[in-house]
Amino acid sequence: MPTLRDSAAAVEASPVEAYLPWASHHGYEFVALAMAVQGLGSCVLGSAPTAAAANAVPEEERAGALALLRVCGDLGLLTGSAGFGALAAAAGSDAAFGAASVLLVATAARFQYLAPK
Repeated sequence: MPTLRDSAAAVEASPVEAYLPWASHHGYEFVALAMAVQGLGSCVLGSAPTAAAANAVPEEERAGALALLRVCGDLGLLTGSAGFGALAAAAGSDAAFGAASVLLVATAARFQYLAPK
C-alpha cells in the first residue's frame, strides 16, 4: 500500500498537466493564483445582487424575489458549466476561461451602471 510520501513523490515527479489537465500551458502557481482571485471575486460579487434584489422589491414580495434570484443562479450554474465545458472541449480551456472572464466583467459592469440605487 503506497504511503502519503510515495504519493506526494509521484505527483511531484509528474508534470502539472498530468494531474491538472485544465491548467493548459500555464504553471500550477498561475492557476492557483487565478483560482484565488476568482474566489475573491465570487465572494465580493455574490452578495451585491442579493442585496439589490432585496432592496428593489416591496417587503411583501421580497421572499419571492430572492427565491427567483436563487433559481436563476442555480440554472446559470447548470447551463454555464455545460456551456463552458463544451467550449473548452471545442476550443480549449483558455477560450473557456477567457469567455467566462469576459462575461463576469460584463455582468459586474452592467450591475454597477444599471442597478437601482
